[in-house]
Amino acid sequence: RTHLPYSLKNRRIEGWVIIEWVITYTGRVSHPRVIQSSHHEFQQAAIDSIASSKWKPSEISGKTVNSRVRQKITFSL
Repeated sequence: RTHLPYSLKNRRIEGWVIIEWVITYTGRVSHPRVIQSSHHEFQQAAIDSIASSKWKPSEISGKTVNSRVRQKITFSL
């Protein structure tokens, strides 16, 4: 769950964004992109939320590797 953008919170609008990104072998976020959203004003908030996060990278045979992730982020009051 992510905080609502201020302009939408004032209007009491909730929604969601499906976003996809790459978790690099160092655990950083790369290439976040919106796949679908209930309202265009949620898109940048979702990208900002994901871009500022750090993740545990995937491993294959003991080596860290890049991996693609797709997730639905919900914005609620």
